[in-house]
Amino acid sequence: MLHNVFAACALLASVASALPQYPAAVYDKVARGFDYKSAALTYVGKQWGVVPSYSLQFQSVVEGTDTTSALLRQAQNGVAIDNTYATVVFDQSYKIIDFEGKKADFTYVYNNLPSISLDAAIAAGEQALPGATYTGTWNNDFAYLAVPGAAPGTRDTGLVFNYVIGFKDNKTGVVNKAYVDALTAQVRQI
Repeated sequence: MLHNVFAACALLASVASALPQYPAAVYDKVARGFDYKSAALTYVGKQWGVVPSYSLQFQSVVEGTDTTSALLRQAQNGVAIDNTYATVVFDQSYKIIDFEGKKADFTYVYNNLPSISLDAAIAAGEQALPGATYTGTWNNDFAYLAVPGAAPGTRDTGLVFNYVIGFKDNKTGVVNKAYVDALTAQVRQI
């Protein structure tokens, strides 16, 4: 019986040595349970003077060997503003060592209920991208874009509500993300 215990231990040791070995810092981060999301939301909220829970949307965390980066987007009505971003970089001791971002200052927000159908948005995208095929909606289906001059009656920036649609270029096979205004069917960005 003792022989079986030693054999089992040897087997476990050989399996454990075959598993990927992560730097101690990764285990330390997990053990401490550092909350990059909350830290990044709080920091960007202070930098931009906004309430994080209403005006920011967490996107992802990317861990490197020496740093960890959190990516956020500005948001309105729970919808991301896709042409904004904030990147917060943390060192191994969880100290913020870098921050970069692009914030949208806007004076008008368009309705976030589409007045055109998805089919109309697809047709507008196909017209703007000859030789492209509709591949589906992109992740969240909708996003705002901050568009200079889009606020009615002014030259101010307005938030335009868009379908986010994928189109595959039939020649190259590349899938492009198109933003089609969900109120007017105007292609805003590809």
